[in-house]
Amino acid sequence: MDLYCQTIDATQELLRPDFEAVLNENLPCKEKLIQLLQVALGDVDTESSASSFLAGVPLEMMRHAELRTVIDYKTNRMALTLLALFREGLDSGEIIATATPEDLMILFMGGLLGMRTLQQGGQIGSMENAFHLFIAMLDHGIFPSN
Repeated sequence: MDLYCQTIDATQELLRPDFEAVLNENLPCKEKLIQLLQVALGDVDTESSASSFLAGVPLEMMRHAELRTVIDYKTNRMALTLLALFREGLDSGEIIATATPEDLMILFMGGLLGMRTLQQGGQIGSMENAFHLFIAMLDHGIFPSN
């Protein structure tokens, strides 16, 4: 279990510099989320080892309850960063959904991880098309229409 958790940490560290670069840009919440999705998915129609590995973590947590004691989204730096971004979007009125930052994180991460898992595992559809559909869904569901 220690090796698995170390691998999770190391994999997140691969993505962290790019995540932080996006978060440090002076962009609206929506644009940051789109760019974070692009970073997390990598080259959307080729396998991204980091996102493919991380997509399986929640499934392993469901199978192995002992992982929940060492993998805690309440202390995970990337999760906390996403929560802060959603809180910022809600507080500024940019995100209009009546949801908590935690609800929005479930939507965002569940969509991201689910898309990666299904596309890579089943070799179905186009990750790029799914990515654009996901953005359109967010655009019309939690952000105000332009």
